[in-house]
Amino acid sequence: MDISQRISILVLNEEKEINLQLSHFFKNTIYDVFFSEQTDNLNRIIKTLNPELILCNISHNGLKNGTFLEFRNLENFPLILWGVNSKSETTDFSKIKLIDCINDIEDLDEVMFRVKNIISLKSSIIDSVDTKDQIEKLQKDKNELIGIAAHDLKNPIYSISMLAKVLRDDKTLTREDITEFSNDIITTSERMLELIKQLLDLNAIEEGKLKINPENFDLIELIQNALDVYIEIAGHKSIKISASYNSKDSIVFTDRVATLQVLDNLVSNAIKFSPIGKTILINITDSVTHVSFEVKDEGPGLTDEDKTKLFQKFARLSAQPTAGENSTGLGLSIVKKVVEAMNGKIEVISIPGEGSSFIVSLPKI
Repeated sequence: MDISQRISILVLNEEKEINLQLSHFFKNTIYDVFFSEQTDNLNRIIKTLNPELILCNISHNGLKNGTFLEFRNLENFPLILWGVNSKSETTDFSKIKLIDCINDIEDLDEVMFRVKNIISLKSSIIDSVDTKDQIEKLQKDKNELIGIAAHDLKNPIYSISMLAKVLRDDKTLTREDITEFSNDIITTSERMLELIKQLLDLNAIEEGKLKINPENFDLIELIQNALDVYIEIAGHKSIKISASYNSKDSIVFTDRVATLQVLDNLVSNAIKFSPIGKTILINITDSVTHVSFEVKDEGPGLTDEDKTKLFQKFARLSAQPTAGENSTGLGLSIVKKVVEAMNGKIEVISIPGEGSSFIVSLPKI
């Protein structure tokens, strides 16, 4: 718990003199103390104050005869009782998750010690629950990841096994048959390798092992150097790729290799999901603090549902690759994490049937 924050304490007590002592004692501390001599409106008071702790006189008239837990959710609040003479007197409070007892409420140093102790304990329990929830979520994510990866690897492995058996056993295969089956094995194994590579990349990012090495470089120069490769790959689908540079300043301060990885992924996706004969545009602009590159395609675009899960792991979107290309569903998840690790941001603009634009903004010097 951040001790710089004010901490509210609700005191349930009918003795005005003790209330006055407690009020003076907590006056110049981080504790805001509120008093209630009646229990008729206790639910409303608790809902309004949401106190971190309740200090309660066990002889309070409104709390006798087991009525304490009739108040809504009171068992969730840490409780310090005073005036307890025997253990049997605390029976009515047995469902309280955090409880402590003080014999003498006028021993103010003891009161402060118990208050600090029980609030610290509450904070530790909350932190422990949060940590447990995080571990359980990570475990669930990891199990889901393994399950999906195993499913996506099973079919390619089966295909390679069957092709290899044909190559081994069928003595009637021609040289052309052997070449075709061998190429199928190479293509399938490359798909598996890409999935494994992306799984390793994702695992490294999520475990904080991604190293970002920022340097000054020209984003336009990086794109120009990569453009010939993109044009050649897109040419297999008769897709044209062009670049426009509308930036006065294209020098960024970030990781060159990671930037190229992001660009490669976005251009690869644009080629993969674009119909034959379309155009892809790479555009660079800049603002006062960032240089941005946009990869714009003329593909099927994204539905509203697609946008909600776009950057999730193994996201399955409505659009499909237009020439039977492989898609692991991990690429954009990795892209988003890498961009954020570089202190950049990524956004998408898309209208179904009109294509998509992915815009990545990276920091300047």
